[in-house]
Amino acid sequence: MKQTTEEKKAYQKARNARPEGKAYMKEYRARPTVRAANMARSAKRYATLEGRAYALFKAAESRAKKRGGVVTLPLDWFTENLEAGTVCEIFGVAPVMTTPYSKARRHPFAPSVDRIDNSNRDYTLENARWVCDYGNRAIGEYGLDFFDAMACRRIRHGNIDINDPKHEALITAMAESR
Repeated sequence: MKQTTEEKKAYQKARNARPEGKAYMKEYRARPTVRAANMARSAKRYATLEGRAYALFKAAESRAKKRGGVVTLPLDWFTENLEAGTVCEIFGVAPVMTTPYSKARRHPFAPSVDRIDNSNRDYTLENARWVCDYGNRAIGEYGLDFFDAMACRRIRHGNIDINDPKHEALITAMAESR
C-alpha cells in the first residue's frame, strides 16, 4: 500500500526527531553533492525579487518567533519595496542585490528589515522600516543615537575628510539629522 503525502511527512518528522535520525540528516546535509545542490537552489531562488522578498519575510518570521513576536507585514510589502528600490532609511543608499566577495554572505547594502522599537517584538507596518544590512547591524546593539554620536566623533576626530566625494552621503545624512 502506497503512503499518502501526509503519512510520508509524519514518518519523516518522527524519524528526524529521534537522535539517530538527527545524526543521519546532519551527515546527509554535509555531503558535498547535497550541500552544493542546496546552495545552488538557494542562490537561484535568492536571485529573483520574489525569492529575495520571501527570504526576507521568512527571516523576519523566524526572528519574531524566537523572540515571541509575530510578523503582520504582508509578503507584498517586501516585494513592493524591493521592486521600488526603496533606499535604506538610515544611510539613504539603494539596496544591492549581489554578494560582493566570495566569502561574504551578504553585501553590506543588501536589503534588510529593522524593527524601529525593539521592545515591541512584532514586525508591523508601524514598527518596521526598510534598511540596509550594514545599517541594521550598526544600530542593532546600541541604537541609532549612539551610532550618530560615534559618526560625529569620527568626523570631528579628523578621520574623515568632509571634502572627499566618497563621504558625501555620510556628510549629507549628518547635516540633515541636525
